[in-house]
Amino acid sequence: MPLFEYVCSRGHVNEHIRPVSVQVVTCAVCDNPAPRRPAHRIAITAPEVDTRGMFRRFREAGEEMDHAATRIEANTGQPVETPSIWQAAKATAAAMNAAGENPTKP
Repeated sequence: MPLFEYVCSRGHVNEHIRPVSVQVVTCAVCDNPAPRRPAHRIAITAPEVDTRGMFRRFREAGEEMDHAATRIEANTGQPVETPSIWQAAKATAAAMNAAGENPTKP
């Protein structure tokens, strides 16, 4: 079962592992109904031989996360921080190259 975020009318955010069919839960803080936030699928696959393609997928996934965060902020008014997986991927590849490892091999 996936992990979903549920937000009540008072803005309390609750995380629960629930079936996809569960749209509303009771807020753990105030006992108000808490509808589920929209979920967005982001797939990060194993590295391939083409490192530019691998990093392009990280960048695209990061852009999807930023877009989802922007929509949530616009709808709820609450700030949402997202990690920069694109920058993390570049830093990891640079560290592996510096250590003499090949970032394209699993």
